[in-house]
Amino acid sequence: MKKCDVVEKELLDSLDIPEMSTVCFVCTGNTCRSPMAAALFNHLAKGKQMRAISAGIYAIPGSAIADNAVEALKRAGVVETPDNRYTAHVAQNITAEMIKIADRVICMTADHALNLIGVFPQYVGKISTFRKDLADPYGGDLELYQKCLRQIKEEIQSAFPALYRENKEDSIDDD
Repeated sequence: MKKCDVVEKELLDSLDIPEMSTVCFVCTGNTCRSPMAAALFNHLAKGKQMRAISAGIYAIPGSAIADNAVEALKRAGVVETPDNRYTAHVAQNITAEMIKIADRVICMTADHALNLIGVFPQYVGKISTFRKDLADPYGGDLELYQKCLRQIKEEIQSAFPALYRENKEDSIDDD
């Protein structure tokens, strides 16, 4: 290793650079609400030291994201990128490790939050909900998924106003 490489590594190690902030969105089956919330959050947070993941409380591991969830995201202008591959999403159950790495865990309903707090009481300080419960669009038509995505957008906008201030020209459509 060259001397300049050692100096550069020491300099980088000495800087107080914040690690990437991680938000975990949680719903029931991890095929509708939480993957839509994660995809929207990642769309808005592109280029920032923030990312979202998602999980379910009663997911069937490996299940695909709902077709209408994908269509609602696409119609809203949420662009799929290598860092936001929501069409490849597969459902997973929430784990202690996921909660541990997350800075915030945001549940789609109060019941989800209560369930998580009961199972993972050591992480009570990280677990929260949006301002209002979001109804599950599972099995509904595209219009129902679009309505749910609009509600998710409102809740993310309320919880993370800086994302919207910085993305006014690139926010999703309300249609």
